[in-house]
Amino acid sequence: CVAACVCAPPPGPPVMTFVGQGVGDYTTETNYKYVGMGRGDLAMVAPSRMIWGRVACVSISLAVLLILVILLWPHPFTTTTTTFVPHWTTTPPPHHGECTFWGDPHLKTFDGSRPSFYGAGEAWVIKSSTISIQARYMGTKYTKGLAATNAIVVGGSFMQGHTIEVGTLESRVLLIDNQPALQTFGTVHVAAGITVTYNQAGNLVDAAAGVWSKHVVHMELPSGVRVTVFRWNNYIDLRITMPGGHHIDGACGNFNGNPADDTTQAIQQRVGARVGPGDLLFRSRTTVQISATEQA
Repeated sequence: CVAACVCAPPPGPPVMTFVGQGVGDYTTETNYKYVGMGRGDLAMVAPSRMIWGRVACVSISLAVLLILVILLWPHPFTTTTTTFVPHWTTTPPPHHGECTFWGDPHLKTFDGSRPSFYGAGEAWVIKSSTISIQARYMGTKYTKGLAATNAIVVGGSFMQGHTIEVGTLESRVLLIDNQPALQTFGTVHVAAGITVTYNQAGNLVDAAAGVWSKHVVHMELPSGVRVTVFRWNNYIDLRITMPGGHHIDGACGNFNGNPADDTTQAIQQRVGARVGPGDLLFRSRTTVQISATEQA
């Protein structure tokens, strides 16, 4: 044992040896010295990156961005709008009717009935609380004594105190407020809403009268009433138009839409066969004289 110990060589100088993390007393430091471009054997080189890593990173970023856009984008909200359609209750305009007289006289009421009035005298054409229109029937030699319409007069409160009377050409009667007017063709403005025009215009009531020169009186009156008088030598034809709803009666009927109650008998029972005392618009009642020629 002693010999073995004597023969062992002496220990050498200590050598820096890795003994494990946290066990030794020293740590390694590496120093680099810059010697100039291209003169050394080391260089700063960035490690290469994989392209697929970049693609994955970009894809993930885009996916996240898309999700954020979807979540944060303002969503339109649905609005239910109720449209209110007002229901207007309107009164339709009143129906306009037409009443016509022609010949000896042939009549057609507002409701289309055909009564006959052959006797002479003054009778109601239209009678209401505001509208008064009367006709004078007289026989002629051409009608064998049967009455034809000889004249017409318009009055009543709707005329604002005015009257208009029109007769045959032979009578030369065309009066406004009992004064001669329009002895030649022309127009007269009587009052607000009342105009009288005398000319040769107008659609004939009786086409057979087209062989004669026309002399036509047009009355534009209040309440939508229009009276057109065709003046011939010894009789007149007549057209009256007006809206319904005036509660009228007379030779033009009661304008109630029922022609059955506009017979001659029914009309005369309601308004009388002739204009009664105190209601006459004409200046006087006619004296009926039937000549021998008319009786033939």
